[in-house]
Amino acid sequence: MKSLRAMGSAGKKMIFGGGNNSNSKTGPAEEEEAEEMGEFGGGSAAASDDGSIRTFKGHKAPVYGCSFAPSGVKFVSGGRDGTLILWNVEDIVVDSPTARVVRDHPGVVLSCKYSPTGDLVASGSDDKGVHLTDPKTARLKSTLKGHTSKVYGVTFTPKGSTSPGEYLASVSLDQTVRLWSLEKEKQAGILKGHNDNVFSVEYSQDGKLLATGGDDHTVRLWDWRAGKSTSKLKGHKSTLWGICWGNNDQEIVSCSMGHEVFCWDVRMGTTKWKVFGAHEKKPIHNAIYSEDSKFVLTGGRDKSVQIRNSSTGAVTGDYTGHTGTVYNLTFYPMGGYLLTCSVDQTLKLWHYPPKPSEPKQEASSDDV
Repeated sequence: MKSLRAMGSAGKKMIFGGGNNSNSKTGPAEEEEAEEMGEFGGGSAAASDDGSIRTFKGHKAPVYGCSFAPSGVKFVSGGRDGTLILWNVEDIVVDSPTARVVRDHPGVVLSCKYSPTGDLVASGSDDKGVHLTDPKTARLKSTLKGHTSKVYGVTFTPKGSTSPGEYLASVSLDQTVRLWSLEKEKQAGILKGHNDNVFSVEYSQDGKLLATGGDDHTVRLWDWRAGKSTSKLKGHKSTLWGICWGNNDQEIVSCSMGHEVFCWDVRMGTTKWKVFGAHEKKPIHNAIYSEDSKFVLTGGRDKSVQIRNSSTGAVTGDYTGHTGTVYNLTFYPMGGYLLTCSVDQTLKLWHYPPKPSEPKQEASSDDV
C-alpha cells in the first residue's frame, strides 16, 4: 500500500497514512453515552473507504478530546477510558513504536490540549482536577486543584498573546471559570457569573478575552486579567457545548445541544446569522474556524462534520465516516489536514479542504 506524502506550509515533509483516500451533574459525554454507547473499535486500520487518510485506534471507550502539538508531528487524545495517548502522525494503533500512553492519569479525560510551546499537555477530568502532563516522558507532572466538580474544558493562553502558554483557563460543572498560573502551578483567579454548568472555554486569538458557555444558554466574554465579565451574548435555547473565535477576534461561533449554530459580532453583541436544525436536528458538540476564517466546521451527534460558509452559515461540504458522535475537531498547525475524534473510539485524519471523491477500484491479488 502506497504512502501519501504531504508537504506542510512550513516546508517539512511528513508521511500521512496510505490507501484510499442538562441541570444534573452530568455533561455532554454522559448524556451521549446513554443514547449511543456500544461496541466499537478494535484492530488496526491504515485507511478506509470513508475518505479519511488514516484512522487511529487504541482507546477502549469514546474519545472526547484531541489536540495537535504546535510542531504538528504529534497530537494528544483522551477519553472515557481514562487514558491520554500521545500519538505520532504516522501511528495507526496504540502499540505503534512511537505512540505513548499516559498510564497514571486519574479519572476520565473530558478535555485535553497541548500548550502553544509544546512542552505541556493539560487535561480536565471527572475527578475535579486539571492535570498537567509532560509529553516527553508521558508522565503526570502535577494536578491543579480547586474545582469542586467535573472539569469539562481547558485552554492555554495562545501563541498570539503576550503570555503564550503561561496561563490556563478551565471550566467545570461547579459553574466557575478558574485561571491558573503555570509558572507557579497555582490558582490565579476565579470568574463567576454563569448560573449553571460550564462546558466550553476559549481564549481570543490575541489572548485578551476569554469566552465561555454552558447550561445557562449564554456566551460570556471576560476580561480575564481584570477578573470581570465584559458582555453576555443571549439567544440560544439550550446548552452550549462549543465556542470558537474567528475573523481576527471579531466573531464568535457557538453551537448547542439544541442543534443551533450562531455567529456573533463580538463588538456589537448581536448575531450575524443563525442556523436551526443543523446536523439533522441533533446535538452539536464543537466548532472551529478555518485558519482564514472563511469557513466554520462543526461536529455533531449525526456522526458528521459540516463545513459552513462563515459569512452566511450555509453548508458547503461535510465529512462522513465516523460511526458515532463527533466530539472534537482540530486543524493540523501547518494547514491541509483536519483531525476528528468520536464516540466510536477512533480518531480520523482528513484532507482539508476535502478532496473530491475518487471512483473505487476492485482490489486485485497484487494488492493483497
